Amino acid sequence: MKLTFTLLVIFSLNAFSSAYSQKNRLSLKLKDVSLEKALEAIESVAGYEFFYHQDRINLHDKVSINVEEEPLENVLNEVLKDQSVEYRIINQSIILTEKGWVNSKKAIQQESFEVKGTVTDHKGEPLPGVNVFEESNVSNGVITGIDGSFNIEVSNRDAVIVFSFIGFEEQNINVAGRTQFDVTLVEESTGLDEVVVVGYGEQKKVNLTGSVSSVKAKELDNIPMANLSNGMAGRAPGVQVVNTSGLAGASASIRIRGGINEPLYIIDGIVSSKSQFDALDPNEVENINFLKDAASAAVYGAKAGNGVVIISTRKGSKQKPQFNVKSSFSTSRTTQPVQSYTATQELEYVNRMMETRGQEMPYGPEIFDYFKDKSYDINDLIWQNPSIQQHNISVDGGSEKIQYYLSLGYHSEEGSYHNTNYDRYNFRSNITAHITDHFKVNFNISGNQRNYDRWYWPYDGAEDFNVGDWYRATFNWTRLYPFYTDA
Repeated sequence: MKLTFTLLVIFSLNAFSSAYSQKNRLSLKLKDVSLEKALEAIESVAGYEFFYHQDRINLHDKVSINVEEEPLENVLNEVLKDQSVEYRIINQSIILTEKGWVNSKKAIQQESFEVKGTVTDHKGEPLPGVNVFEESNVSNGVITGIDGSFNIEVSNRDAVIVFSFIGFEEQNINVAGRTQFDVTLVEESTGLDEVVVVGYGEQKKVNLTGSVSSVKAKELDNIPMANLSNGMAGRAPGVQVVNTSGLAGASASIRIRGGINEPLYIIDGIVSSKSQFDALDPNEVENINFLKDAASAAVYGAKAGNGVVIISTRKGSKQKPQFNVKSSFSTSRTTQPVQSYTATQELEYVNRMMETRGQEMPYGPEIFDYFKDKSYDINDLIWQNPSIQQHNISVDGGSEKIQYYLSLGYHSEEGSYHNTNYDRYNFRSNITAHITDHFKVNFNISGNQRNYDRWYWPYDGAEDFNVGDWYRATFNWTRLYPFYTDA
């Protein structure tokens, strides 16, 4: 009696669905759109909802259709004619599966095992639309109903059922002979579970009361920067990064929440200087955390009054040796020439200045005629097109007992003026040895060398990257005779 009643209900539903779909006529015109867009268009026009497993159907295939007042089934046949997809219409739902899904289901029917239950969230509210499928045969799947219930036939009593829903963690459950069970899905909290390094160890963001901003290594990839501070601009809220000079190798100032001085720098747990921070190769950095409020002073004292920057370098992993090689080259060109003036304009300027003062103009027609085809611009002598190249090689790996990370880096930069080159060489070796389950030893070695090529100019400080007096002097250099007056 129960079986007969169930078959009658299923037959009635399918018959009703078929009759309704025949009455429901659609007009649709699409050309070279993805299958996903075509399904969305049918949903909006017909009022049906599609259900399918995204990993089993290629939604990026291109389809075209041009129909007028055609039944829904004809429209579906036209859209899916070149696809390895078959459909079933039940009530207001259209279920898409791979072709042969029904046959494969019949093949395993002799060993099939029926499982049913409900899916809810942590508050006990039912979750409709959850994907429920067999791990070993993902085409064997169903979707939970409005009340969160599901009913699925699996291949055997020891099958594993997967529950997947957007915004929730995927859950795998072994049937283990049970015919009914309830499932509670847990919301994903990837952002809150993110681990940051603070003064008192590693903490999850959700557990922190202080203000912390993080910059991950992947945000620094493929950026050939002369100094690490230059790459921090715009990457952490509340952190102001200002580069005051375009000179090759020039550093940038870092201020946290309007601080008047540089923050405190901690590299792998060691108090370091701004210069040591700038000398780091971005490719050897794992993450950078900015501690921005007064809570950091509880760990580092008054030195943390302007904030703390904590840098963690890369460590080895439990894996076979993995080599990474990276090279990049970039160059720049001016979009317009540097603002300048000619020798004739300089002569005119001097004459007008003397005339304004009521004095005799020093330059006559003979001088103007001499300089009409002459003009000495120092930028023609000292300017060059800048370029940057960077090369890195690293290896990381290890076992349960020892993990290692080794890297070599080379950065070369040619500035916009001759003799303003900058070269940086980096080496790092981080080795971690697990002596016991509760005791480990870190052996870290790093080194760097930075070479600054600079011209001789006695009017700016030796360590001054702004060299404002140099720019002023070169721009204003007279056009009436060369920069070098003798050998």
